[in-house]
Amino acid sequence: MKKMKSMNRITLLITSGAIALALCICLGGAYMVKAVATRSADKENAEESYKKIYSELVEELSTSGQADMFALVNVDDDDIPELAAVSSEGSWDKEQVFLYTTDGKEAVLLADDIAPGMEGHYIAFFEKENVFIQSGGAMGERFIFSRIEDSKPVEITSAERFWLPDENDDEVVSCMVGDKEVSEKEFKETVEKNMPAKEMIKLAEVDTPDMVKYEVSFEDDYMGLNEIEKIPYSTYDEIVEMLK
Repeated sequence: MKKMKSMNRITLLITSGAIALALCICLGGAYMVKAVATRSADKENAEESYKKIYSELVEELSTSGQADMFALVNVDDDDIPELAAVSSEGSWDKEQVFLYTTDGKEAVLLADDIAPGMEGHYIAFFEKENVFIQSGGAMGERFIFSRIEDSKPVEITSAERFWLPDENDDEVVSCMVGDKEVSEKEFKETVEKNMPAKEMIKLAEVDTPDMVKYEVSFEDDYMGLNEIEKIPYSTYDEIVEMLK
């Protein structure tokens, strides 16, 4: 009789354990399904939100004559693309190149600049690496490295190299990283270190209506750019259709 009771207890424990395990699996499965559904809904809402915000921004830029070429680009590799906008006018008297993101409520300007071609001005980004550059210097070259953080532009560092005449009118090179004077070697190392990939995309370039992807290299302490491909912009009508 005692043996029978022991067997019943063992059977009961095994059965209870199996029921508990099955319940955990069912609850876990239900939780996973709910989590996936929630993420899917969040992604859909985010997509609907940025499309509406960018549609209104495109309309504003187009109506005001600030930009007539547009593209969705991927700076920081999340579910929300950034918006590049460029004016084909190519003026050096006002901003012609723009890069935006959104915080889900409104468009946020990350960077803007005049058309490229004067004093090395351009805006470029490293796709999916969350780094973008503003370049340009009156007496040399200057790079400002930034990233997107909480839907805002945050400066990582800046590096500048410029040439000034000394008392004999000979050109003397000076370099800065942030607000600190450094050697040319430190300048070059800073620029190279803060470029997270060997390819970057300029939002605008001289004599082309496209974005241009370059392979980046460093030779003789200077940054070299080897063109890989041109990436066409969309017109107003095309981008409006994409954002529907």
